[in-house]
Amino acid sequence: MQRRLPKILSDVTAQFADDDPRWAALTSALVNGGRIDRSLFSAPTPFWTARLASLEGRTWADQPFFDLEFLFYRAINSIAGDLRPGFDVFAGARRAALIDALPRVAAALDAREPLDLPGALLWSLSGNEEDLSQLARQRASGRSDRLIADQRPALLEHLAAAGARPVVILADNAGAELCFDLLLIDRLLAGPCARVQLHVKPEPMFVSDALVSDVDETIDRFATAGGAALAQAGARLRAARATGALEVVAPPDWAEPRHMNGLSPALEAALRGAALVIAKGDLNYRRFFEDRAWPADTAVAVASVASGLRAFALRVLKSDCVAGLPPAVSASLFAGDPAWRSSSRYAIVQRVDAGAPP
Repeated sequence: MQRRLPKILSDVTAQFADDDPRWAALTSALVNGGRIDRSLFSAPTPFWTARLASLEGRTWADQPFFDLEFLFYRAINSIAGDLRPGFDVFAGARRAALIDALPRVAAALDAREPLDLPGALLWSLSGNEEDLSQLARQRASGRSDRLIADQRPALLEHLAAAGARPVVILADNAGAELCFDLLLIDRLLAGPCARVQLHVKPEPMFVSDALVSDVDETIDRFATAGGAALAQAGARLRAARATGALEVVAPPDWAEPRHMNGLSPALEAALRGAALVIAKGDLNYRRFFEDRAWPADTAVAVASVASGLRAFALRVLKSDCVAGLPPAVSASLFAGDPAWRSSSRYAIVQRVDAGAPP
């Protein structure tokens, strides 16, 4: 609230020639925990109409941090949309991240070809290190030694049994992470999966969150990134998009402060109908646990609010919410690194639904 969000807001306002007073009002209210000015917001969905109406007389300090972040980005998109309709305030940052990532991804793939499924999963996880919303930014390391929960064998078993039902991937960041996610999708479509549905944000959120346009641009740039293997993967992904084997969707729910027990009926049905849901990153993980301060050794079946689906998380830890760790593991982490839950030093591959569907 004091450092990271005002820095993001400063980067946004620098793109506008006019010093609109709404930017300063938003910054001041945010930093001081002041009253929320509902006139700063537009409401693109019925959910937001109701949510904004509920904020009458409320302050930024009243909000759970999960909700506060969504309100912050809704305010940015509302003001920016009023000043410059259709302008994507984070497009430049996402494109720069993609251009920076492509040579590294191409070289890594040429060195690893043919890429197997366990390797593709690890790359997709490692890509989650790179997040433009963080003050301290890192590059994907590809390390597996810092996994504090590793249920990759169970995840691979579920993928092998996917059959004709789609595998749903809830994307997180554009740039390197999306590159590695698309390589995972390419490997999944080569077998064992017939269809993959990739979910992205419907509007610019959290600085680097991927949009449909980022998926298409990333696939197109695979052809010119300089690596033969990456160009071939791009051609296969483009063909999969054309046939529907790879479907890219952007439900409005993902740009709203909803947890997995509060999704729209249509989205909930789509996730329950999937063979498997793979949730990338902190934000999607937090949705499964209502971003609550569970003790880290709380069983996932107790803490998760998602039922009736099968879901695994691939996540580098950058925020406090975590569950399902053995008591000895969490105790050791707290003793050696009190900030372990938000330091980006550790990662998990973990089943995050409350139990197997019938």
